[in-house]
Amino acid sequence: MPPIACGKERNRLRNIIILLVVVALFGLTVIAGARTEKVAVLFEYGYAWLAAGQYSMALRWFDELTKIEPADPEAHLVKGTIYQILGDEEQALNSWAEAERLGSWEAVCLAGDLLYKQGKLELAAAAYQKVLEQNAGTAKALYGLGLVAEKKGDNAEALGYYQQAVDIAEGNPDYEMPQAFYRLGMLHYRTGDHEQALEALQRAALLSSLDPYIMLALGEVYEASGAIPEALHAYEYALHLQPGLAPAAEGVARMKKAAGTAGSQGDNRTGQADGGSSRAE
Repeated sequence: MPPIACGKERNRLRNIIILLVVVALFGLTVIAGARTEKVAVLFEYGYAWLAAGQYSMALRWFDELTKIEPADPEAHLVKGTIYQILGDEEQALNSWAEAERLGSWEAVCLAGDLLYKQGKLELAAAAYQKVLEQNAGTAKALYGLGLVAEKKGDNAEALGYYQQAVDIAEGNPDYEMPQAFYRLGMLHYRTGDHEQALEALQRAALLSSLDPYIMLALGEVYEASGAIPEALHAYEYALHLQPGLAPAAEGVARMKKAAGTAGSQGDNRTGQADGGSSRAE
Protein backbone atom coordinates (compact mmCIF):
# COMPACT_ATOMS: atom_id res chain seq x y z
CA MET A 1 0.00 0.00 0.00
CA PRO A 2 1.56 3.33 -0.99
CA PRO A 3 1.85 6.01 1.67
CA ILE A 4 -1.30 8.11 2.01
CA ALA A 5 -0.83 11.69 0.90
CA CYS A 6 -1.13 13.80 4.01
CA GLY A 7 -2.64 17.29 3.99
CA LYS A 8 0.73 18.98 4.39
CA GLU A 9 0.65 22.62 5.24
CA ARG A 10 1.32 24.54 2.07
CA ASN A 11 4.27 26.88 1.76
CA ARG A 12 4.01 30.45 2.99
CA LEU A 13 3.14 31.95 -0.39
CA ARG A 14 0.36 29.42 -0.98
CA ASN A 15 -1.13 30.19 2.45
CA ILE A 16 -1.10 33.89 1.69
CA ILE A 17 -2.81 33.34 -1.65
CA ILE A 18 -5.49 31.24 0.03
CA LEU A 19 -6.10 33.95 2.61
CA LEU A 20 -6.42 36.58 -0.10
CA VAL A 21 -8.82 34.39 -2.05
CA VAL A 22 -10.90 33.81 1.09
CA VAL A 23 -11.23 37.54 1.62
CA ALA A 24 -12.16 38.01 -2.04
CA LEU A 25 -14.77 35.25 -1.93
CA PHE A 26 -16.36 36.67 1.17
CA GLY A 27 -16.83 39.93 -0.69
CA LEU A 28 -16.99 43.47 0.58
CA THR A 29 -18.98 43.94 3.76
CA VAL A 30 -19.39 47.65 3.08
CA ILE A 31 -20.58 49.02 -0.24
CA ALA A 32 -17.65 50.89 -1.73
CA GLY A 33 -19.92 53.60 -3.10
CA ALA A 34 -20.88 54.59 0.45
CA ARG A 35 -17.29 55.37 1.37
CA THR A 36 -15.64 58.73 1.21
CA GLU A 37 -13.03 59.24 -1.48
CA LYS A 38 -10.24 59.21 1.13
CA VAL A 39 -11.39 55.90 2.60
CA ALA A 40 -11.79 54.35 -0.86
CA VAL A 41 -8.23 55.36 -1.71
CA LEU A 42 -6.92 53.92 1.54
CA PHE A 43 -8.60 50.60 0.75
CA GLU A 44 -7.18 50.64 -2.77
CA TYR A 45 -3.63 51.25 -1.59
CA GLY A 46 -3.97 48.82 1.29
CA TYR A 47 -5.04 46.02 -1.03
CA ALA A 48 -2.26 46.96 -3.48
CA TRP A 49 0.39 46.59 -0.76
CA LEU A 50 -1.21 43.33 0.32
CA ALA A 51 -1.21 41.91 -3.22
CA ALA A 52 2.43 42.94 -3.60
CA GLY A 53 3.38 40.99 -0.47
CA GLN A 54 4.30 44.13 1.48
CA TYR A 55 2.41 43.09 4.58
CA SER A 56 3.84 45.59 7.05
CA MET A 57 2.93 48.44 4.71
CA ALA A 58 -0.52 46.96 4.11
CA LEU A 59 -1.04 46.73 7.86
CA ARG A 60 -0.22 50.43 8.25
CA TRP A 61 -2.88 51.35 5.70
CA PHE A 62 -5.56 49.13 7.21
CA ASP A 63 -4.65 50.25 10.72
CA GLU A 64 -5.22 53.82 9.56
CA LEU A 65 -8.52 52.74 8.04
CA THR A 66 -9.75 51.32 11.34
CA LYS A 67 -8.98 54.69 12.96
CA ILE A 68 -10.74 56.72 10.29
CA GLU A 69 -13.66 54.30 9.85
CA PRO A 70 -13.79 52.28 13.09
CA ALA A 71 -17.24 50.91 12.19
CA ASP A 72 -16.10 49.39 8.89
CA PRO A 73 -16.00 45.60 9.43
CA GLU A 74 -14.02 44.95 6.25
CA ALA A 75 -11.08 46.99 7.50
CA HIS A 76 -10.93 44.96 10.72
CA LEU A 77 -11.41 41.71 8.78
CA VAL A 78 -8.46 42.35 6.47
CA LYS A 79 -6.36 43.78 9.29
CA GLY A 80 -6.82 40.50 11.14
CA THR A 81 -5.81 38.56 8.04
CA ILE A 82 -2.61 40.58 7.75
CA TYR A 83 -1.82 40.00 11.41
CA GLN A 84 -2.18 36.26 10.81
CA ILE A 85 0.16 36.42 7.82
CA LEU A 86 2.70 38.23 10.00
CA GLY A 87 2.36 35.58 12.69
CA ASP A 88 0.56 37.67 15.32
CA GLU A 89 -2.34 35.32 15.96
CA GLU A 90 -3.57 37.08 19.10
CA GLN A 91 -3.97 40.38 17.27
CA ALA A 92 -5.60 38.55 14.36
CA LEU A 93 -8.25 37.11 16.68
CA ASN A 94 -8.76 40.54 18.30
CA SER A 95 -9.30 42.19 14.92
CA TRP A 96 -11.72 39.49 13.83
CA ALA A 97 -13.61 39.80 17.12
CA GLU A 98 -14.12 43.49 16.37
CA ALA A 99 -15.21 42.67 12.81
CA GLU A 100 -17.68 40.14 14.24
CA ARG A 101 -19.03 42.76 16.65
CA LEU A 102 -19.65 44.96 13.62
CA GLY A 103 -21.62 42.19 11.89
CA SER A 104 -19.03 40.23 9.89
CA TRP A 105 -19.75 36.49 9.98
CA GLU A 106 -16.77 36.05 7.66
CA ALA A 107 -14.50 37.05 10.52
CA VAL A 108 -16.02 34.32 12.70
CA CYS A 109 -15.16 31.73 10.06
CA LEU A 110 -11.57 32.98 9.79
CA ALA A 111 -11.28 32.88 13.57
CA GLY A 112 -12.52 29.30 13.48
CA ASP A 113 -9.80 28.41 10.97
CA LEU A 114 -7.11 29.89 13.21
CA LEU A 115 -8.48 28.22 16.35
CA TYR A 116 -8.46 24.89 14.50
CA LYS A 117 -4.86 25.47 13.49
CA GLN A 118 -4.04 26.17 17.15
CA GLY A 119 -5.61 22.85 18.15
CA LYS A 120 -8.52 24.48 19.99
CA LEU A 121 -11.07 22.18 18.40
CA GLU A 122 -14.06 22.95 20.61
CA LEU A 123 -13.64 26.70 20.14
CA ALA A 124 -13.18 26.22 16.40
CA ALA A 125 -16.33 24.11 16.17
CA ALA A 126 -18.27 26.72 18.16
CA ALA A 127 -17.13 29.41 15.72
CA TYR A 128 -18.19 27.38 12.69
CA GLN A 129 -21.56 26.60 14.29
CA LYS A 130 -22.07 30.30 14.96
CA VAL A 131 -21.47 31.00 11.27
CA LEU A 132 -24.02 28.36 10.28
CA GLU A 133 -26.59 29.86 12.63
CA GLN A 134 -26.36 33.06 10.59
CA ASN A 135 -25.76 31.49 7.18
CA ALA A 136 -26.87 27.87 7.04
CA GLY A 137 -25.45 27.31 3.56
CA THR A 138 -21.86 28.36 4.26
CA ALA A 139 -19.68 25.71 2.67
CA LYS A 140 -16.53 27.01 4.39
CA ALA A 141 -18.02 26.52 7.86
CA LEU A 142 -19.24 23.03 6.98
CA TYR A 143 -15.77 22.19 5.72
CA GLY A 144 -14.31 23.50 8.97
CA LEU A 145 -16.62 21.27 11.00
CA GLY A 146 -15.49 18.38 8.83
CA LEU A 147 -11.86 19.12 9.68
CA VAL A 148 -12.69 19.23 13.39
CA ALA A 149 -14.59 15.94 13.21
CA GLU A 150 -11.78 14.26 11.28
CA LYS A 151 -9.22 15.53 13.78
CA LYS A 152 -11.29 13.97 16.56
CA GLY A 153 -11.35 10.67 14.67
CA ASP A 154 -15.04 10.76 13.76
CA ASN A 155 -14.68 9.95 10.07
CA ALA A 156 -18.39 9.33 9.51
CA GLU A 157 -19.29 12.78 10.81
CA ALA A 158 -16.45 14.33 8.82
CA LEU A 159 -17.70 12.65 5.63
CA GLY A 160 -21.13 14.09 6.23
CA TYR A 161 -19.85 17.64 6.67
CA TYR A 162 -17.52 17.40 3.66
CA GLN A 163 -20.34 16.06 1.52
CA GLN A 164 -22.60 18.94 2.54
CA ALA A 165 -19.80 21.38 1.72
CA VAL A 166 -19.19 19.98 -1.76
CA ASP A 167 -22.92 19.76 -2.48
CA ILE A 168 -23.11 23.51 -1.89
CA ALA A 169 -19.89 24.12 -3.79
CA GLU A 170 -20.89 22.08 -6.85
CA GLY A 171 -21.74 24.42 -9.71
CA ASN A 172 -21.35 27.54 -7.57
CA PRO A 173 -18.22 29.49 -8.60
CA ASP A 174 -18.39 31.51 -5.37
CA TYR A 175 -18.01 28.39 -3.24
CA GLU A 176 -15.85 26.00 -5.24
CA MET A 177 -13.75 24.22 -2.64
CA PRO A 178 -11.13 21.82 -3.98
CA GLN A 179 -9.85 21.20 -0.46
CA ALA A 180 -13.26 19.83 0.59
CA PHE A 181 -13.27 17.44 -2.37
CA TYR A 182 -9.70 16.47 -1.46
CA ARG A 183 -10.54 15.63 2.15
CA LEU A 184 -13.68 13.79 1.06
CA GLY A 185 -11.65 11.74 -1.40
CA MET A 186 -8.97 10.86 1.14
CA LEU A 187 -11.55 9.70 3.68
CA HIS A 188 -13.21 7.49 1.09
CA TYR A 189 -9.76 6.13 0.22
CA ARG A 190 -9.02 5.27 3.84
CA THR A 191 -12.28 3.37 4.11
CA GLY A 192 -11.50 1.40 0.94
CA ASP A 193 -14.05 3.05 -1.33
CA HIS A 194 -11.74 3.73 -4.26
CA GLU A 195 -14.53 4.61 -6.68
CA GLN A 196 -15.88 7.41 -4.49
CA ALA A 197 -12.33 8.49 -3.69
CA LEU A 198 -11.44 8.84 -7.37
CA GLU A 199 -14.61 10.78 -8.11
CA ALA A 200 -13.92 13.30 -5.36
CA LEU A 201 -10.20 13.65 -6.10
CA GLN A 202 -10.79 14.05 -9.84
CA ARG A 203 -13.18 16.90 -9.01
CA ALA A 204 -10.57 18.42 -6.70
CA ALA A 205 -7.96 18.20 -9.48
CA LEU A 206 -10.29 19.94 -11.93
CA LEU A 207 -10.81 22.81 -9.50
CA SER A 208 -7.16 23.06 -8.47
CA SER A 209 -5.02 21.58 -11.22
CA LEU A 210 -1.84 23.20 -9.89
CA ASP A 211 -1.95 21.59 -6.45
CA PRO A 212 0.76 18.87 -6.30
CA TYR A 213 -0.75 17.25 -3.20
CA ILE A 214 -4.10 16.68 -4.88
CA MET A 215 -2.32 15.09 -7.84
CA LEU A 216 -0.22 13.00 -5.44
CA ALA A 217 -3.36 11.74 -3.70
CA LEU A 218 -4.95 10.98 -7.06
CA GLY A 219 -1.88 8.96 -8.02
CA GLU A 220 -2.08 6.93 -4.82
CA VAL A 221 -5.73 6.07 -5.34
CA TYR A 222 -5.11 5.12 -8.98
CA GLU A 223 -2.21 2.94 -7.83
CA ALA A 224 -4.32 1.24 -5.17
CA SER A 225 -6.97 0.62 -7.85
CA GLY A 226 -4.41 -1.03 -10.16
CA ALA A 227 -4.57 1.74 -12.77
CA ILE A 228 -0.81 1.97 -13.40
CA PRO A 229 -0.75 4.36 -16.43
CA GLU A 230 -3.13 6.79 -14.72
CA ALA A 231 -1.14 6.61 -11.48
CA LEU A 232 2.12 7.23 -13.32
CA HIS A 233 0.66 10.28 -15.05
CA ALA A 234 -0.65 11.71 -11.77
CA TYR A 235 2.66 11.15 -9.96
CA GLU A 236 4.64 12.68 -12.84
CA TYR A 237 2.38 15.72 -12.89
CA ALA A 238 2.69 16.15 -9.10
CA LEU A 239 6.47 15.99 -9.48
CA HIS A 240 6.30 18.52 -12.31
CA LEU A 241 4.31 20.90 -10.13
CA GLN A 242 6.69 20.48 -7.19
CA PRO A 243 10.10 19.13 -8.21
CA GLY A 244 11.68 17.20 -5.39
CA LEU A 245 8.38 16.04 -3.90
CA ALA A 246 9.66 12.72 -2.54
CA PRO A 247 6.40 10.70 -2.42
CA ALA A 248 5.69 11.66 -6.03
CA ALA A 249 9.20 10.66 -7.16
CA GLU A 250 8.83 7.36 -5.33
CA GLY A 251 5.45 6.82 -6.98
CA VAL A 252 6.92 7.46 -10.44
CA ALA A 253 9.66 4.90 -9.76
CA ARG A 254 7.15 2.31 -8.50
CA MET A 255 4.83 2.78 -11.48
CA LYS A 256 7.64 2.57 -14.02
CA LYS A 257 8.86 -0.61 -12.36
CA ALA A 258 5.33 -2.01 -12.28
CA ALA A 259 4.79 -1.10 -15.93
CA GLY A 260 8.08 -2.75 -16.89
CA THR A 261 7.24 -5.90 -14.95
CA ALA A 262 3.82 -6.07 -16.56
CA GLY A 263 5.40 -5.61 -19.99
CA SER A 264 7.92 -8.38 -19.37
CA GLN A 265 5.22 -10.76 -18.24
CA GLY A 266 3.23 -9.91 -21.36
CA ASP A 267 6.24 -10.64 -23.57
CA ASN A 268 6.77 -13.98 -21.82
CA ARG A 269 3.16 -14.96 -22.30
CA THR A 270 3.36 -14.01 -25.99
CA GLY A 271 6.53 -16.05 -26.44
CA GLN A 272 4.98 -19.07 -24.75
CA ALA A 273 1.93 -18.78 -26.95
CA ASP A 274 4.04 -18.54 -30.09
CA GLY A 275 6.11 -21.55 -29.01
CA GLY A 276 3.00 -23.58 -28.39
CA SER A 277 1.67 -22.73 -31.82
CA SER A 278 4.94 -23.78 -33.46
CA ARG A 279 4.98 -27.08 -31.65
CA ALA A 280 1.41 -27.74 -32.66
CA GLU A 281 2.32 -27.22 -36.29
